[in-house]
Amino acid sequence: MKLAKLSALAVAAILTITTVAISTTGCSGSMAAPSPVQAATVTPYSNASAIGAYAIQFSTAIPNYGNINDTDQGIISFDGAGNVQPGTIILRNYAGSTNSCTLTPSGTYSIANTGSGWANITLTPSGTAPCQQTTSIQFTIQAAQQGQIILLQETDNQNFATGTAAKL
Repeated sequence: MKLAKLSALAVAAILTITTVAISTTGCSGSMAAPSPVQAATVTPYSNASAIGAYAIQFSTAIPNYGNINDTDQGIISFDGAGNVQPGTIILRNYAGSTNSCTLTPSGTYSIANTGSGWANITLTPSGTAPCQQTTSIQFTIQAAQQGQIILLQETDNQNFATGTAAKL
């Protein structure tokens, strides 16, 4: 009885394989070749990948003030030629205070064809307490989505900041 069931299963498997082989070869005895897959065209990155206004947000841990965290948000602009254009960045909880500071960014940046690069950004305060000191920050950056997103990480060993800029 077991042999009969096994034989029936074997016959069913052979019929299935034969049916599949016949249906894939068709009447002409050949299969159509699949269409070739087209490779996506990738445009290399450059300074021109970052152009226009970006909403920026980054968080900073400040060890000199007892590891206090700032939350920084605002608008920053890039000219596509390696220059940071004036905008407005607002620091919240600056140096442990509950006050906010308004800063104007300026500086330079460079983006390699891989999307990686650097930015030197100077933040000039409005002059009101508690932030009255101009600060320069060095970042490593990574452009993504052909410059629609820019990731930032501070590299100057003063503080620890990471952030994102999204094209507006």
